[in-house]
Amino acid sequence: VWVEAIPDKLEARLAEPPRHWFSVRKPDVRPLPSVAQREDNFSPRVLAVPAGTSVELANRDRLYHSAFSVSGAKRFDLGESPPGRRDTLAFRRAGVVNLHCDIHPQAVGYVVVTPNHAYAIPDTAGRFALPRLPAGRYVLRAWHPRHGELKLPFDVPKRGPVALNPTF
Repeated sequence: VWVEAIPDKLEARLAEPPRHWFSVRKPDVRPLPSVAQREDNFSPRVLAVPAGTSVELANRDRLYHSAFSVSGAKRFDLGESPPGRRDTLAFRRAGVVNLHCDIHPQAVGYVVVTPNHAYAIPDTAGRFALPRLPAGRYVLRAWHPRHGELKLPFDVPKRGPVALNPTF
């Protein structure tokens, strides 16, 4: 799930690397988000990242794999990948990128590229928490591999929590 648009000031703050307890910025040493090909599957099956993020695609299997996508948000073909190979791709455009393997057609994965850093990955019960948003009107977007996409307008009041229950 993600918020369609947020104020520029909030996006800049959310995109900053974390701070030390004494307010000095840590160097941005976060590991790259990763999708692994293992046992004829992509793992995780769904990965969410903000636009502009690089993602590692790794063959963590004993077999050859191939990763490709013909999605509008990102088209690529990495060709045959031997065991242990790792490739890094930049995902610059927001949208859902379907991942496929030529060698194992049943393997399907997804990279959901959000337009900003105001996103969350729901738990198995569908619960999620978005970053704190300033008061105003927003649009929540949600995507699910089987149910497609959902848009839900919502308001954030000046005080108090917001309870959303998006249903496909």
